[in-house]
Amino acid sequence: MKLLLSFTFISLFSLIYSQEFSFKIYFEDAIGNIDSLEVGYDDMASDSIDGTFGEINIISTPLNDTFDVRISDAWKYNMLSLQASATFHTKKQIIQKNCPGYSSLINVDIHCLNWPVTAYVNQYLADSCNNGSFLTSFNPGGWFDVGSPSDLGIMWLGSGSSAEFSSNIQGAPHYYYSYINNNNDSIPVFWITFVDQQTIISNVNEYDITEEVSIFPNPASDNIEIGLSNSDIELIRIFNSQGKLIKSSKENIINISSCINGLYLIEINLKNNERVFQKIIKK
Repeated sequence: MKLLLSFTFISLFSLIYSQEFSFKIYFEDAIGNIDSLEVGYDDMASDSIDGTFGEINIISTPLNDTFDVRISDAWKYNMLSLQASATFHTKKQIIQKNCPGYSSLINVDIHCLNWPVTAYVNQYLADSCNNGSFLTSFNPGGWFDVGSPSDLGIMWLGSGSSAEFSSNIQGAPHYYYSYINNNNDSIPVFWITFVDQQTIISNVNEYDITEEVSIFPNPASDNIEIGLSNSDIELIRIFNSQGKLIKSSKENIINISSCINGLYLIEINLKNNERVFQKIIKK
């Protein structure tokens, strides 16, 4: 009997596989409630519930009244109407790997009574397939060339990355950024995608919101100058290839001499609420 039980346990355990890449992203509301998700990719994964990777469908579990963060496919069925149903809710999703290029979307639903929410990552093992990945409030139909109700914009994923942001519902819900579930809750949606840095950099110019903004010199070793006046600039942020925020400034001249050599992405937030993304090389 003992041998049979041991064999059964080993057989069941062997059905759960370790995914190629995953990490935990944490969410904290304004009064200190914390929730988390585990996301990642693998060549053998799908975009639905994969029990072999330990994913569990919790759709029958009611939302926490105060704060609940989940992954679901509700927004997928929400293209033309605010009212949406889902086939799954989960706290873990491993999607199919696509490298180089963008992997499938992970739709992050945040039910929260106390905004703003802070998202943060403690450990993230970046490599050439995921070093341009991000969490965003921008609708995937436009990515970088559209705005959003939330002030999140883009949070590049990397060890130590974090962002505080507002709901993706401001006023009446909009089906680009939210849905209404079967309990009549308005649920704002955010998105995670895995992408390599070279793909995202090569597509930046396609997604610029405004005309191209010059940055010179580029490559640079000491100072860079943004071709805008300080009166137009709300904030400039510089991210490294792992998505970590390196510098922020409200001035159009920024010293990068302390940065290591390599490729960086600059996010320029303008006072008219538009954003521009450019790449620079530190030499």
